[in-house]
Amino acid sequence: MSDWDYDSSKSPFANLQGSLIVAGGIHTFVGVTGIIGIILRFIGPITIVPAVLLIGLYMIKAATKFVIVNWFIALVTASITLILTLYLGRIKTPIPVWTRKKGFRIIRYPFHQVFAILIGVIVGWILCLILTATNFIPYDPDRSSFFTRTDSRSDVIEKANWFYFPYPGQFGAFRFSSSALVGCLLATLLSILDSVGDYYACSKVCHVPPPPRHAVNRGLAVEGFCTILSGLVGCGHATTTYAGNIGAMGLTKVASRRVFVAVGIIYMLFGVIGKFSAVFITIPYPVLGGALISIVGVFIGVILSNLHEVSLTSTRNLAIIGVSLLIGVMVPYWIEKYPDDILTGTLLFASQA
Repeated sequence: MSDWDYDSSKSPFANLQGSLIVAGGIHTFVGVTGIIGIILRFIGPITIVPAVLLIGLYMIKAATKFVIVNWFIALVTASITLILTLYLGRIKTPIPVWTRKKGFRIIRYPFHQVFAILIGVIVGWILCLILTATNFIPYDPDRSSFFTRTDSRSDVIEKANWFYFPYPGQFGAFRFSSSALVGCLLATLLSILDSVGDYYACSKVCHVPPPPRHAVNRGLAVEGFCTILSGLVGCGHATTTYAGNIGAMGLTKVASRRVFVAVGIIYMLFGVIGKFSAVFITIPYPVLGGALISIVGVFIGVILSNLHEVSLTSTRNLAIIGVSLLIGVMVPYWIEKYPDDILTGTLLFASQA
């Protein structure tokens, strides 16, 4: 039996599945009924910017965990990405092509900008490979720099199955957990607010008008429906917008829906072909950190650009933005430090209600 095989009777996902399905149903209900569309009348940049900016700040926290492994590799990866997309963005790459009608010719295409992130990752990965081959980074799992090596997680490829097909009930019968349900409902609320902010940030990057209310409702309904599917097949995570993709669009200038449909198909193939996806799991930590630096940096810049529509000389506006950011930083820290007290208080309130 592979190390990746699961015992459905002992899997914690069985408790999570039912709660995730309920949360997805609520998410879908919010989108189908158009509730969020009514709320959008009272939501503007002054409320959206702090909420989405907090997500960007916490993405920085996640990126730091990868970057501290090796700052040099991370900065090289980020620098190459930013140079290709920002400083060389107006220069098009000469590419030789051949067709029957026109024969051999040179065309110019912004290849280095479209694939800036991929090129940065490849260069960083090659540097890590050189450091590994020369044993410049010693094979010592106890050192933080160990995850700079390209073979630090090579065992993932060996343990992964060639093919794996998710199916409903793979972790046993659907069960509900009060603690998991509370967590899913809180995540659903945050996901809805995050998605609304991401939709507007996406329109800003693409230089198109903000999405109408019916489009926002439709997007939320689809997110909730996909979360239900996630719970049914036991993926263990909800479906929502990802702010990093908006940063990637800002860097590569690629916002085609066909491209993202193709990306979705590739993701599904990654999920089915285990060995193939495991190769990408072995990407060294500092390379991932460098890519995140450039992506998150652009995303935060896009969010802050929305503040030009707000009067920053108004004490009221500054107070709302400052208090929102302060509470957004303090509350997660409090929940992380005292999780048992939060859960106990929530369950006590639910039982009394």
